[in-house]
Amino acid sequence: MFILVQAPDLAIVQIVVEIVTIVIFVAVIFRTTHIDETIGKKLTGTHVLSIVLFSFFALFFLIAITRALQELPAFGNATMKVASEYIRLGLPRSGGANVVADVILDFRALDTLGEATVLFTSVIGVAALMRKVGRKK
Repeated sequence: MFILVQAPDLAIVQIVVEIVTIVIFVAVIFRTTHIDETIGKKLTGTHVLSIVLFSFFALFFLIAITRALQELPAFGNATMKVASEYIRLGLPRSGGANVVADVILDFRALDTLGEATVLFTSVIGVAALMRKVGRKK
């Protein structure tokens, strides 16, 4: 897809982030796994119920995602409602130097805040999983 939109820099960033994420996941899994004594035992009613519920929700989300993807406009024919509003009302509302600076300051600031929130949450999760000393009971 990045070739179609001529964005090789985004492809490189995505590949690097995915590789680093996989390395972190593998490290966490190796440090937190233990031998499971339930291997080879019969499934109980709770296990069967969990499998059925998981399958139901997975199927539900698969159907929901499929329907949502069918409603998307064709590639390159996106609806321009938000973009036209930024162009029409951006400068009068913000008082910026130009439309590009206005969009960068307004929209990209929220995007960066969201990315920082996801990164912070991920770091807290990894730190909680990788700590050596557990909580005292």
